[in-house]
Amino acid sequence: MRAPASPAAASLSLLLMATVVLLLSTRPLPVAANWYSELTSMLACPPCEADSCDVDPLTCEHGTARDHCQRLVCAKGPGERCGGANGLLGVCAESLSCRCYRCTGCAGNPLQCFRIVGASCGI
Repeated sequence: MRAPASPAAASLSLLLMATVVLLLSTRPLPVAANWYSELTSMLACPPCEADSCDVDPLTCEHGTARDHCQRLVCAKGPGERCGGANGLLGVCAESLSCRCYRCTGCAGNPLQCFRIVGASCGI
């Protein structure tokens, strides 16, 4: 017999279902041959108002980058978290690369550097 779900898990499931229903009700259902791609895109990139899609570049310490939804976001600096599914943790500044979920390399004024020591990420 399966144990009952915790209240937190039940709440999370309900919230996820409500989000999916809301997203699907605000956009027409895809009927093209690539319906799966369009459906996952709707779930991954929720609609936004024109001014709420992009950040103000003047507020970004390490410049800007485009996320997987092609929205302008503040870029992450040396040592900051990055990567993950669809770049959920962030996108590194132009001169940096995401390695082991951290922005590595050197950037900024004054110059700041971060590197991963060793060959593996320790995952």
